[in-house]
Amino acid sequence: MEIRFTVVDSSGFREFTDVIVKYLLPRERYEAAFERAGCAVEFVPGFSLADGQPNGPGLFVGVRTAGTDPDNET
Repeated sequence: MEIRFTVVDSSGFREFTDVIVKYLLPRERYEAAFERAGCAVEFVPGFSLADGQPNGPGLFVGVRTAGTDPDNET
């Protein structure tokens, strides 16, 4: 995805472009990654607008499990 920005301030106009490469994985892959990092994971679905259209895809919330340190595997 290419995003073009125009910034206006007291020094004038500036334009710049940012390129973001994204891809989607199956939900199970995201969940497994959180679990490997020692986190309990929950998917919070996006909410819908008044007309029923989705406002976002949702997000994954990971909470580190007590006593879990993925850098110190024994």
